Amino acid sequence: MDWTVTTLREYPEAAIFLALALGYWIGGLRIGSFSLGSVTGTLLMGVLIGQLHVTVSANVKATFLLMFLFAVGYGAGPEFFRSLKNEGVPQAIFAAVQCVVSLVVAYAVAKALGYDVGQAAGLLAGSQTISGLLGTAAEAINKLAIPDDEKKRMVDAMPVAYAVTYIFGTAGSAWILSSLGPKLVGGDVEAACKEYEATMARQARSAELRLVAQVQPTSLTDMLLGVEAVGPHSDTVLHPGEESTRGGRTFGALALAPEVDRPVNAGGPVLTLVEPRRGDRRGPGSAGLSLNMSDILVVAAGVTIGAFVGALAIKIGEVPLSLSTSGGALIAGLVFSWLRSVRPSFGAVPEPILWMMNSVGLNIFMAVVGINSGPGFVTGLREAGVSLFLAGILVTTIPLLVGLLVARYVFRFHPGIALGCVAGARTTGAALGAVQDVVQSKVPALGYTVTYAVGNTILTIWGIVIVILMT
Repeated sequence: MDWTVTTLREYPEAAIFLALALGYWIGGLRIGSFSLGSVTGTLLMGVLIGQLHVTVSANVKATFLLMFLFAVGYGAGPEFFRSLKNEGVPQAIFAAVQCVVSLVVAYAVAKALGYDVGQAAGLLAGSQTISGLLGTAAEAINKLAIPDDEKKRMVDAMPVAYAVTYIFGTAGSAWILSSLGPKLVGGDVEAACKEYEATMARQARSAELRLVAQVQPTSLTDMLLGVEAVGPHSDTVLHPGEESTRGGRTFGALALAPEVDRPVNAGGPVLTLVEPRRGDRRGPGSAGLSLNMSDILVVAAGVTIGAFVGALAIKIGEVPLSLSTSGGALIAGLVFSWLRSVRPSFGAVPEPILWMMNSVGLNIFMAVVGINSGPGFVTGLREAGVSLFLAGILVTTIPLLVGLLVARYVFRFHPGIALGCVAGARTTGAALGAVQDVVQSKVPALGYTVTYAVGNTILTIWGIVIVILMT
């Protein structure tokens, strides 16, 4: 046993993979319809291994989070930009509403339990998994007109409260949104997501086709057997669904109802002759010419550029606002995905590689979080008492449940997108990954990006606001 502990401490990379193995195993076990899932299971196994005082560099956690978020963005890019013009503003407003709910609940719980400023700030930061809030809260505390030793006591209380509440803030959010979330947003979410994906695919395909000519069939026989097409190739006869190449151009025929496309004359179906706008496009996730390999250049360059952009900070007063490197990687994934959709030669990341980046990237992040946070969680729990942990459960859970109901009944988001919006407003990638696993779809990512950017900004500012409210 001593040899095992010593080995894990000396080689923390082994501890990470042990947490992964145990986490995927525990997460896959079912008691009736209940299961933890790989995300929650890996985090809890990480916390358990962390009690052996294994230390993993925080850079490992950050690296795999960037990989996960870039993959999320890359998988959702074109659809995100198509939906942005319709739902971007409502999603931003929703994120602001949920952030306000989080602040109000944290303030009410802190006041009811008699917490001081430092404990309240740590409670809010940990339950909402936003470490940047600790920095703005510390700045605000240091400006209070109170003795220096009192300031120090408050600032020292923040990381303890943060450590105790962060574990459930992360694992609890993932479990609530993946287990209770689909029930609260209504309907069969997996089926709704599949239908949404099919609709988006049809729209994307339609957007890629250029109208060449249309003819009104004179009989049912014409519709079934094909008609002579008018236009640049008048000798071309195509059946609906067929393709033909003439003069280096590929044509296809579609039989459409009048309301679906532009009819030649009012009434009756039409036969539409079309050609691709830019040749054969391949969207993100298709293998293209690189059938068995990923374009690592695209991934590495995308994450690098995104990290640099996210690291840029704008100061408003004393508050530094930025996307953070993780937010930058997410945005970069979206942009690179869109570039891939309009420039097929840009690079490809095959679906299996995207899945690997999503699943392994997220779970290694969770494993490191658990390993490094485990000792602090136990120590903080011993110092602050179980009441702080229970308080964290309340401040994590209530805003999530309110957010799910508001997303469904007030904003009326698509069920899959609603789950992504709630996860994004809480800036919790772990919850997004867990939700995508449950609904077997990337649709929730369409609600994550805008709300993440808004939530990350507002929750950081709340560090100042909670100090003002508590004093």
